[in-house]
Amino acid sequence: SIILLLGLFLLAAGAYTQEPLLSEAPPVDPEVLASKIAEVEASTTLDADAAASRIDLYRRALSSLERARVEASQAETLAASGAAAPTDLAAVRQAIDSRALELDKAAVPIPETAGLSELEQSLNKAKADLSDAESQLASLREQHAAEVMRPLAARDRLAAARKEQSSTTAELETPAPAGEAAELTEARRWQMEARMYQLTAEIQKLDQELLTHASRLELLQARRDLAMQDVDLARLRTRQLEDAIWSRRSESAELVRQQAETTRQELEDRHVAIRDLARSNVDISDRLARRVLDVQNASAER
Repeated sequence: SIILLLGLFLLAAGAYTQEPLLSEAPPVDPEVLASKIAEVEASTTLDADAAASRIDLYRRALSSLERARVEASQAETLAASGAAAPTDLAAVRQAIDSRALELDKAAVPIPETAGLSELEQSLNKAKADLSDAESQLASLREQHAAEVMRPLAARDRLAAARKEQSSTTAELETPAPAGEAAELTEARRWQMEARMYQLTAEIQKLDQELLTHASRLELLQARRDLAMQDVDLARLRTRQLEDAIWSRRSESAELVRQQAETTRQELEDRHVAIRDLARSNVDISDRLARRVLDVQNASAER
């Protein structure tokens, strides 16, 4: 809801209370301000300085009304987040328990029928999932660190906003300068009332931020913990696939080596020239197979 309070809030610095939710209309309609700007810009009789002053005041009032709308929307979002936090927290904690069970289980078996190409595709996807999980965890850690520091900054801004609200109220109560044009006096009053409107909306938002801080921080902590488990699961899956690929390649290399040895034995009774050529091919196959095994073993040691 849109918030309006044209009164004075005098509270001790650092303290805060929840402002009442109000739903009154803005002090001036934005369409009226836009119309006034167009009217002054089209005028050929107004003094240039007076016209510029009025247009500036109208535009500042419009800016304050827009900012108040944003602040009010953020206040509502914070209030809704605080109200939903217990339910959301319970859901996240349930998910954490489920992830813990998944991590405690034995490694998920990889089908023996899965080919090397299929495993490599699965590994690429697992690595992408791991990267996404790590990015999500990094983001949640940043959000958590920022939220931990927010109360101090929010209280400081709350004190400054209430101080500005007090000074603006005093300005509103000050009589207009003698001889000032009624239109300029009206424009200045609208600008100050719109500023009060904005400050009140901001105070409402800051109150909601402070009132819901503990529950929102607890929820962020839980989401961070869940993201850590997601990273652990993604790493486990990646490692499983890497091990499976290593095993498949090792098996293939060993099979080639055994076939080479069988062929060598079968060539013992062949013609010398054919036997020597075949042995050379067999030796090459054997060396390649052993090289694959050496690479796999070196990778495993790392």
